[in-house]
Amino acid sequence: VVGLPANLLTLYLTWLQVCRKNVLGVYLWSLSLCDLTYLLTLPLWAHYVSRGHVWPWSSAVCKLTGYIFFNNMYISIFLLCCISCDRYVAVVYSVESRGLRRQRLAVLIGLAIVLLVAVGHLPVFTMSEGDAAEGDQRCFEPSQSSPTVMCFNYARFIVGFLIPLLLLMATNRGILVNVQRSTGLRHEQKRHVRWLALAVVILFLVC
Repeated sequence: VVGLPANLLTLYLTWLQVCRKNVLGVYLWSLSLCDLTYLLTLPLWAHYVSRGHVWPWSSAVCKLTGYIFFNNMYISIFLLCCISCDRYVAVVYSVESRGLRRQRLAVLIGLAIVLLVAVGHLPVFTMSEGDAAEGDQRCFEPSQSSPTVMCFNYARFIVGFLIPLLLLMATNRGILVNVQRSTGLRHEQKRHVRWLALAVVILFLVC
């Protein structure tokens, strides 16, 4: 109800930024598209939960839904890292980055992220936890996790959460330090940047 119109509106507004050759607009548009795709899997999960965690469709649909769900979750995380890194480079290395921050490079980085995450989540199709037609008909809710799934989850935690969190903290800290040193900004502007940087890290942690 909220996510669909909000993401469609954001998709349109960020596309206007892309048309204006805004580098940050590429990452924001990609993030909006990613969130919209992620959102489209939610009705299936909602129906699944409402039936008492019984998956009514085939194992192939379960695995495909899980694949889209996981992919978009982690693509969103890496795009957030790209946004933070882009802001960091633009603020801390404002002069040096003028020739580096190009829209074409941002598009290539976005495509590389999608490709890496998509390949990294291919094991989803081989996991027995997605075999909803067998046993209790659950979809990616194993009663006992196998060593393969456990290793997969640890890898996702480190690559998809811990490293991005450290990167977000480092880039936002760098932005804060640089802004605090600036003599051209008012105290209110510095405070606004400080709260924005803090909010990015806290929202990432909460989500």
